[in-house]
Amino acid sequence: MSGPPALELPGPVKVWRADRASDLGVYYVLSGRERVGPTRQVRAALRIVLLKGKAEVRVGDVVKVSDSGAYAVAPPGTVWSLKRLGPEPLVFSLLVAPDAVPLPELLRPIPREP
Repeated sequence: MSGPPALELPGPVKVWRADRASDLGVYYVLSGRERVGPTRQVRAALRIVLLKGKAEVRVGDVVKVSDSGAYAVAPPGTVWSLKRLGPEPLVFSLLVAPDAVPLPELLRPIPREP
């Protein structure tokens, strides 16, 4: 992908910014983490589009196993997470509105469930 260099987050996670304005941020994410999501509820609406890989997608109390092409919508204040299923990394787009939440807060590693 051309443009600015990727933001490297622990995990390994790489994030590329496709577009950014105060009302909407569009990002592409490559995540090798087992689980990723925010550590707390955020005041932003999210659209998550799974581009590559298989994941368990959790939005609020709803959990679905999804393949490439699936998308999820998380209203502001709703907890969400992605759990990678299989060995390959997840590639997904993340649309954030408004774009006021720092990416490291949105894409934190989530500890394994006991």
